[in-house]
Amino acid sequence: MKKVFVIGSSGMLGLELQACLNVSNNQNLKWFFLTRAQLDLQQLDSCPDILSAEKPDWLINLAAYTQVDQAESEPEIAHEINARGPGKLAAFCEKLNCRFLHISTDYVYGGLGNTPFGEDAPLHPMGVYAKSKAAGEQAILEASPSAIILRTSWLYGPNGKNFFRTMLNLGRERDFIQVVHDQIGSPTYTADLAQAIIHILGQNMQTTGGIYNYSNEGAASWYDFAWNIMLEAGLECRVEPVTTAAFPRPAPRPAFSLMSKQKIRDVFGLDIPHWQDGLRRCLKRLP
Repeated sequence: MKKVFVIGSSGMLGLELQACLNVSNNQNLKWFFLTRAQLDLQQLDSCPDILSAEKPDWLINLAAYTQVDQAESEPEIAHEINARGPGKLAAFCEKLNCRFLHISTDYVYGGLGNTPFGEDAPLHPMGVYAKSKAAGEQAILEASPSAIILRTSWLYGPNGKNFFRTMLNLGRERDFIQVVHDQIGSPTYTADLAQAIIHILGQNMQTTGGIYNYSNEGAASWYDFAWNIMLEAGLECRVEPVTTAAFPRPAPRPAFSLMSKQKIRDVFGLDIPHWQDGLRRCLKRLP
């Protein structure tokens, strides 16, 4: 039986991964969810000892600095958590023959384009957060070529703070909201990404390392996503489209971040649901 350690277990995706495992039956993997007190990306001195003693087969890093605007005023912390920390983890894993899986972001592409980005597309990260995540990818693959990096986008779910939950709250409180229509991407349901991770780890341990894109299928603007949330949730809040310029923020947002998922389909045989299907399934889980 393979042993899997998970860092960032209390975050949105970590909680979802645990929920998925509670209803799935995978006899080949034994999962251990570590708290920040057990393994902190800003204090990794104890990490080699933990890995040496426990000898996990996989280490999954779901922890990240995701405060995109706040990162502009905290660049050192963002780089420590998103770049240097993951690079150190990958190096530890390489020495101990442990596979490493890490979550990255569509922000690394920069949004300069109009066709879905493949994994080999040039990177144009804009802003501290995007640059820290791109630096993390580079550090990881330099330290451990066998590592797997999953780039995802617009992650949402029933846990934690995210756009989906914010829109539901606003939709219940207000009659009218404005949402940007000129940023295009793919909303990604945490349960679908969690199931993809479980599927990947269930494959042969010799699975090819490298970078893979994973998001739900289909394209949407934030306005489209918000409008569909209101519709599917039966809320009467009116959604008005506005431009990004109407909501100036400290950090730039990608104008276009659709990603091609052909590589992850070909390598792992994944069936990727459409984002609207993910939204309906997510809503059904709410009280």
